[in-house]
Amino acid sequence: MGLSIFFSSWPQWDSTFFHFINQNHWTWGDYIFPILRFPKTWIPLYAFLFLYMAFKFKWKIWPWVLMAIVCITISAQLSSQV
Repeated sequence: MGLSIFFSSWPQWDSTFFHFINQNHWTWGDYIFPILRFPKTWIPLYAFLFLYMAFKFKWKIWPWVLMAIVCITISAQLSSQV
């Protein structure tokens, strides 16, 4: 019963949130969001996360790294054929 109420009222929440974002002008967003748009901006974050995980979890990280590489490769191959 709870999920049906959630999904029936979701369009109203979504519309309200959309209008909240687009009606308010955040000046800091004019500087931050163009920088975040470029993929090369995210490379230091990914490198930091990898190093942090490697030092914290040692050998346990490698199955996750392998799975991420496989997922990225599969998604790149599938999206290039669409």
